[in-house]
Amino acid sequence: VILLIVGFGFVIFVHELGHFLAAKAVGIKVEQFALGFGQALICWRKGIGFAVGNTAQQFDKRVRQHIESHRTGESPKDKPSQTTEQINQAAKELGLGDTEYRLNWIPLGGYVKMLGQDDMNPNAKSADPRSFNGKSIAARMLVVSAGVIMNIIFGTIGFMLVFMMGMKVPPAIVGGVAPQSPAQEAVTVDGKPAPLHVGDRLLKIDGAVQHDFTKIGLNTALARAGQPLTLLVKRTNGTEQEVLLTPRPSSTSAAGFLMLGIEMPRELRAPTLTTPQSLQEYEALPAEQRLLQPGEAIVAVNGQPVKIDEINKLDDAVQASGGQSVELTVQMSPGGAKRQVSLKTEPAMPFGGGPYTVAGMHPRAVIDSLTDASPAKGRIEPGDVILAIHTGDDVRMNPSFEEFRTRVAAAGADNKTIDLTVLRDGKELDVKGLMPTVRLESGKGLGVRARAELDAVVVAAVDPNSPAASIPPGSTIRKIAGQTVGTWAGALRVLQQQKPDTDIAVEAIGPSGDPTDVREYMTRLGHYDAEKLARHRYTHSLVLEGMTTQRKTSDPVTAAMWGVSETRDFILQFYITLRRMTEGSVSPKNMMGPLGIFHAGTVFADRGPDYLIWFLAMISANLAVVNFLPIPIVDGGLFAFLLIEKIKGSPVSDRMQMVAQYLGIGLLAFVFLFVTYQDIIRYFTVH
Repeated sequence: VILLIVGFGFVIFVHELGHFLAAKAVGIKVEQFALGFGQALICWRKGIGFAVGNTAQQFDKRVRQHIESHRTGESPKDKPSQTTEQINQAAKELGLGDTEYRLNWIPLGGYVKMLGQDDMNPNAKSADPRSFNGKSIAARMLVVSAGVIMNIIFGTIGFMLVFMMGMKVPPAIVGGVAPQSPAQEAVTVDGKPAPLHVGDRLLKIDGAVQHDFTKIGLNTALARAGQPLTLLVKRTNGTEQEVLLTPRPSSTSAAGFLMLGIEMPRELRAPTLTTPQSLQEYEALPAEQRLLQPGEAIVAVNGQPVKIDEINKLDDAVQASGGQSVELTVQMSPGGAKRQVSLKTEPAMPFGGGPYTVAGMHPRAVIDSLTDASPAKGRIEPGDVILAIHTGDDVRMNPSFEEFRTRVAAAGADNKTIDLTVLRDGKELDVKGLMPTVRLESGKGLGVRARAELDAVVVAAVDPNSPAASIPPGSTIRKIAGQTVGTWAGALRVLQQQKPDTDIAVEAIGPSGDPTDVREYMTRLGHYDAEKLARHRYTHSLVLEGMTTQRKTSDPVTAAMWGVSETRDFILQFYITLRRMTEGSVSPKNMMGPLGIFHAGTVFADRGPDYLIWFLAMISANLAVVNFLPIPIVDGGLFAFLLIEKIKGSPVSDRMQMVAQYLGIGLLAFVFLFVTYQDIIRYFTVH
């Protein structure tokens, strides 16, 4: 936190230093150089030194005494007022500096106060030739824009230092692909299917080089909605291919950004646990997520040797498993003992948070996790299967995940309680009087995360006009095409084996649940249905170490080029973000205020000096953009006034400037309150 405060202060200092140096260069008198706003805590002036509060009274007293001591033959009442020339000459003879350097008590920004410049009083004038208004338009433009220029320079130097130090970043490699995602729907330039696969490296997006995985997410989020991106992909066999895909928003993303549906790459080893807390958190995970002990790595998949970075070979085995276990050989460090573990696989949920269906059939819901704030904590548990949800007199048996979520949200909106019937360890339990009180991104909920139950083939709902439309909700599938299926993975595997336009027999227990109520239904898959089933994927929950690479160069020229491009990219991304907000593809709710920025900064600072410098350089680049927006009261607004003055040959009227300044203050105050509110809501919202 201390490093971050000092870092923010330095970014502001650099900005104001630009104004200060430019003002000095063109001969403008700078009265105050301040960090922060409000009254001064401490200040320093040449000839006076440090002082608590300000030095104005001491400066005025010394100058007045000096002037009066050099007057002769005048009675006190006849003494003329002190002229600007006399004050300047007296200060010079006394060795007093023009500028008071202040540290103010409100640590939000800073300013350089120049003689003759008063943002809130355009009528302010000064006869001193060193005043701001006494200089040419070009000189004033230079002074106004110098802070932004310094921020750009600081950002470039900051990024340059980071790249010479070396910064660990996730490589631009596909670590996972969501079913029915844009990544799975990629095509070649001539329209042939060319889905992205785990292990593919994304070299360029619309011609822009992708140095790391974070750039992929950022460039995708800022893409134009509905427009395809051109990706240059290096496949795992070494060939390069150009593909097209159109990103879409995902409802599972709180921000609602456009996404490709890919995950960050992982290494085939246990996560690195550097603190007792991280070890404790890892040990608290379910057993299937921590099959690997700290220090262990996967050395073989189904008996085939693998390298630590061959995440694609693990994915190939998972996809070929059909939902069955994959055998892993793990080893404790190179040369250590080996052992065998079985990795459980299951169907992967579709991209976008949409319903998981198999040939139109929806599984029922099961509780996945609960937050600490959940009113259901201690009453329902992870693994509880939802047999029924009661809202007043309305009862829904075996609800699907989507229906469970919808009914809980409706109860939260109406301030109604919910009763649940759950299945736990083979026993039915009633949980009554649950009130959705946890604040979510939209409305209120129970603070629980539910998912599709995949361990029992119970049909919660059926899509109309789907291959399974004849199967009534509540049925439990026992056999498909004569093959026994006990899980949804098994049902999916058997259906994927069936040929299109061929009758398929489905044996199921009726909605009553009576084991003797066995029924048979006939269904068939169309070609589109078969293609949709083929796009289903399998996944696992094993926690693995994130893959990183070192972005580093010892060549100062290369580092400088990277620094320039990084600064340029952040400046362009800011403007693109504003444009996407006006288009609606990026919500203003994603904006961060001081609280959010500071919190994000502490996360970066905690990751090491390279990330802290990178974050401050990024903030400096963004500050340059914010300060140069054409909003009155900030540098961009002042520059716009000067530009108008240059074009029309005279300044904008004092009244117009005054009105514009107050409008600018109002706009900035509104934005400040809005983003601060979003920061607070984001902090107290359960995702």
